[in-house]
Amino acid sequence: MNNQAQSLNGKTYEFKEVSKTAKVGDKDVVTVDDTNKFSDETEGTVEEGTTHVIYVYKEKQPEAPAPKGSVVVHYVNEAGEEIQDPFKDTTDQPTGTGFNTAEGDREQPGSIAKDGKTYEFKEVSKTAKVGDKDVVTVDDTNKFSDETEGTVKEGTTHVIYVYKEKQPEAPAPKGSVVVHYVNEAGEEIQSERSDLTNVDPGTRYNTGETDLEKPESILFKGKTYEFKEVSQTPKVGDETVVKENITKEFSSQEKTKVMS
Repeated sequence: MNNQAQSLNGKTYEFKEVSKTAKVGDKDVVTVDDTNKFSDETEGTVEEGTTHVIYVYKEKQPEAPAPKGSVVVHYVNEAGEEIQDPFKDTTDQPTGTGFNTAEGDREQPGSIAKDGKTYEFKEVSKTAKVGDKDVVTVDDTNKFSDETEGTVKEGTTHVIYVYKEKQPEAPAPKGSVVVHYVNEAGEEIQSERSDLTNVDPGTRYNTGETDLEKPESILFKGKTYEFKEVSQTPKVGDETVVKENITKEFSSQEKTKVMS
């Protein structure tokens, strides 16, 4: 009995059974007559004439390729707009293979620059849609995952990283100190003096260290004025010497020295 696989015309056939009849399918394999006999036994004794035994073979189907899958990471802003080309984390690997899309900065960069803007990592999207955009179209071959680690599934698994635009940092606050010199009517008798300019808040200042900062007398238009006091208000006489606003605080930044 030969039950080995047989090949014919590029096809492989594997032994199935010993036929129970002289007809297989719709074909008479053996025409039984006085000299031709059919047997469904693989063993026996020879009889007069010719005894025929039929082995039936079944075509061997090619084995289906082992299922494989890939994992792709997408990078979008909060509006769902792509800010970096997708990254192929895993490509054509057997299903069940482990993957991790957050192993390094290449896979999950902390920040991305695009069109003059900088975006910082915010989160892994929980849905295939970000903002009003479908980042991934889910179908039989495309799957969405909100996990950065897992096992490969057949087809392509998509992970979406969402980034938030980084706002420019506000400049560090600075402050200045200016000294004004006026008479008792509030009229300027000497140009204002910048004691400190654009220094860090908390820096100490002293506007009375020298005669240059705090002269004891000032000559103006033929008159001599002697130092009287530091004004307690931004208004002296009928004149508003310092106009208070969001960037000028009279009490801490500007001092008016009144001369009499």
